[in-house]
Amino acid sequence: MKVWGTAAAVALAMTLAGCGTDDTSEGGEPDEPSGDWLTSTAPVETAPLIWESSGDVHLSDGTEVELGGPTSSYVVAGDGIFFVEAESASDAAVDSPASGAIWFAKPGAEPVDTGLELQADTLRASPDGRFLAGVDVVSGEEDQYGTHLAQVVVLDLQEGREVVRTSESLGDTADDDLADLYEEIPIGIAQMTDETAYVDAVDTTLAIDLATGEVTDAEGVELPRPGVPESPDGQWTIDSTGDGEDQVTGSDGTEVAFEVDAARQTFKFWADDTTVVGIAGFEDGSSSLLACTVPDGTCTIDDASTGETVRFPNGATDPSVLGLKRAGE
Repeated sequence: MKVWGTAAAVALAMTLAGCGTDDTSEGGEPDEPSGDWLTSTAPVETAPLIWESSGDVHLSDGTEVELGGPTSSYVVAGDGIFFVEAESASDAAVDSPASGAIWFAKPGAEPVDTGLELQADTLRASPDGRFLAGVDVVSGEEDQYGTHLAQVVVLDLQEGREVVRTSESLGDTADDDLADLYEEIPIGIAQMTDETAYVDAVDTTLAIDLATGEVTDAEGVELPRPGVPESPDGQWTIDSTGDGEDQVTGSDGTEVAFEVDAARQTFKFWADDTTVVGIAGFEDGSSSLLACTVPDGTCTIDDASTGETVRFPNGATDPSVLGLKRAGE
């Protein structure tokens, strides 16, 4: 191996007004999560380049984790992969706002159902893989129309515990039509660091301390969004040329000299402060995933990705699905 809306809104509304009921509809609390998956004992590699195709997740150290089928959403955390199953390959090619069961797969083992049910496109993990987060839209108290109040859930996979489950600033069951509210203002995890989860709430942004579960208002905080041309530390910028000769320039104006064994290079997003991910294009029409580091300019091309439809972990970039080509296509 070489080393590189409308339908969604309807689906979300149907999910929010879904038919299942449980004790939380009357103000109870869902069961505490449990299982071997909850406490990490052998953490997997969480960076820099991770991708999935046809139900197999490829980690940067060469490890492959089998999910048993295509996924509509996944993150790398703890000892493996947390994911939502896709009903078909076509469903796996788009991002889904629907709620689904969260499964867990680790290297060499069959996937297991965690018992969690979260909105697929809100599933997130901290960069170090210690914390798992997402939005639960099936367990909270119901409004008068039968829609559940959203809850942000954060789990600590090192200590094996639920850090917080909160509905702060996520609506009011007495005053709001929650289905309409969430269609107009989608609730989600805007960003996760190793210390904080930032939440897109109703009319504000919340900051959740991952260690304590404390929730504070973070309105006005500027958060880097996935897929922007600037590196997370702001030191490097992707310069898209449109002709397959993308470059990266440092904050001091220095242009990185990349060593790419391909006819074309197109950069898409930053996997971390020093790793830029993109596409290597070849003369035969095929293309593969490309990962390059700055400032040294060394690049790796992943042959296994050639011609595949690949999905990156939630929160890595937007959109999270990328189609590559085979020779002659």
